[in-house]
Amino acid sequence: MIRLTDDSEKEPIIQLSPMIDLVFLLLVVFIVATMYLTQTHALPVNLPKGEAPLVEQKAVTVTIDKKGTLHLDGKALSPKELEEAAQQFPKATPIIVEADETVPYGRVMGTLEILRRAHVTDFSLAVEGGKAS
Repeated sequence: MIRLTDDSEKEPIIQLSPMIDLVFLLLVVFIVATMYLTQTHALPVNLPKGEAPLVEQKAVTVTIDKKGTLHLDGKALSPKELEEAAQQFPKATPIIVEADETVPYGRVMGTLEILRRAHVTDFSLAVEGGKAS
């Protein structure tokens, strides 16, 4: 007599291959759609050539030494002279403020206030390596 096995005892198996195929298909669709959406659909325009040379903004350095003296690119100035000089800078001139670590905080803030009164908006505080402490 032939013995038949009972199929009801087997655990059901989930086939993952079709699901993986579907996931890859969706991934390809999203990649292609994203590439299509990020393309710019600009009108073809021939821009005229500019005759003025490009002006490169170089940073100006304001230094405060140990004595609290202000220097603009190496030249000693009074606070009033610094304000007058800063007003002559082109609008977007970057200014780097280098203050000795022994200079009181109030002196540095006073210098920043002078620059603010001269309508300077692009300035940075210089620190030596790593993080400021």
